[in-house]
Amino acid sequence: MEEYKLIIPIVAKDISLIKSNIEKIKNYLNSYKLVFIGNAELKNLLPNYDYVEFIDENTLFSNLNIGAIKEILVQKTGVGNRAGWYFQQFLKMAYSLHCEDEYYLVWDSDTLPLEEICFFNADKKPYLSYKSFEKHDLPYFDTIKNIFNIETVINSESKSYVVEHMLFNTRIMRQLISNIESNLSLSGNTFFEKIIDAVPHKNLNLSGFSEFETYVAFVMKDYPDFYVSRFWNNLRCGKIFIGEQPDEESLQWTSKAFVSVSIERYDKEWKIFKMKAIRKMDFLNVYNFFYPIIRAKFNIRMFLRKYFKHIYLKILNLKQ
Repeated sequence: MEEYKLIIPIVAKDISLIKSNIEKIKNYLNSYKLVFIGNAELKNLLPNYDYVEFIDENTLFSNLNIGAIKEILVQKTGVGNRAGWYFQQFLKMAYSLHCEDEYYLVWDSDTLPLEEICFFNADKKPYLSYKSFEKHDLPYFDTIKNIFNIETVINSESKSYVVEHMLFNTRIMRQLISNIESNLSLSGNTFFEKIIDAVPHKNLNLSGFSEFETYVAFVMKDYPDFYVSRFWNNLRCGKIFIGEQPDEESLQWTSKAFVSVSIERYDKEWKIFKMKAIRKMDFLNVYNFFYPIIRAKFNIRMFLRKYFKHIYLKILNLKQ
């Protein structure tokens, strides 16, 4: 079996969920070490286990820090609210420059595995996980086109690789970073400066870049047979069904239909799913009945965010 570390960028709000499920995360994902990347103040909040490693987020790459990202965004758009969103993606890429293993697995801090998951097939080829393509992912491809100076063809099979994890090959990620920094058509010196420059201005303060889609586009272009694709069966809106701190019974209920569950902070728990009558039902049946309602609410939110961007950004500024 290939050995790899599990890389999880974190902020303070992630600590409670991680501490409650840290053994499950390590054992189910088959990593030999958990590497948390975050603000130095978070180090002492994590369990002091021999398989836990912490990296100060400001030490991974020269001049890569939240302040620098925010400054660039403010210069370009006048608003820096999405700095953290870009920053955590750049951290996942920058880790490759420190990695001594052939692979490293990045994993979202708000996602819990519900069973043991293998990331290589029987022939030891790594998996690339995908989900059904979502239209709001389309701006990613405009950025990819600018990064690679090519016309990117959107996958005809409607696959999106923006899932809750990715198994990166260290050598390929390093090459991707090198290629980005060699692109003289983009301003800046570092890979993260050039990526921000590649994002169309209208998307900079929304969702204009995906490290996962960019990596996959690079792999498909230069290493088309390196990975094997597989469908990823994750419950994205887990907080709605099982709350912010799910107990073992809740996780077992969910595991009947999904291999992992994401507890996203912006969701709200629906109290109806605490009812014993609901909990006695098969989770997949409950999910299939309620998900169209949940999806409709999500689509409304995405519509408002896209078409009333200026109001959305003003609200964000008021919250700062």
